[in-house]
Amino acid sequence: MTSIQASAPPQLKPSRTGGRTLGSLESRLMNTLWDSSSELTVQEVCDRLGGRNYKTIMTVLNRLVDKGMLVRQLHGRAFRYLPRMNRNAFLRGAADDIVENYVQSFGPQAIPHMTAALAAVASQPGHQPAAAEHHDNVIPFRPAAL
Repeated sequence: MTSIQASAPPQLKPSRTGGRTLGSLESRLMNTLWDSSSELTVQEVCDRLGGRNYKTIMTVLNRLVDKGMLVRQLHGRAFRYLPRMNRNAFLRGAADDIVENYVQSFGPQAIPHMTAALAAVASQPGHQPAAAEHHDNVIPFRPAAL
């Protein structure tokens, strides 16, 4: 009988984006705040999301503060929330984390597969990058020769 040994899970490096991916509601809240020209209260976020449950929004905003994604400031009797980093900085950090963890887990032989997957997604209708002015400080990924 052949025995199968389980391999140890990969060791992941500390993340530039708080170490967590965002859930769907967290993503919607972050996009709402990134799209705003100023800090928002819980009620203002609820209003922009079409009247979602106030307590749910408040809880998730406070969890985003705990994760280091938002800053919460007291203005009068209400807290106002603003992102700790801009959208492009977050997206760049998240992309870097994903790629670094993927390569760390599977080795450099995985890089061509990641590159092919990105090219396939980018070639699909509706997945073309936005205009260059929306990609501040973004450096194209080019794998090193193996």
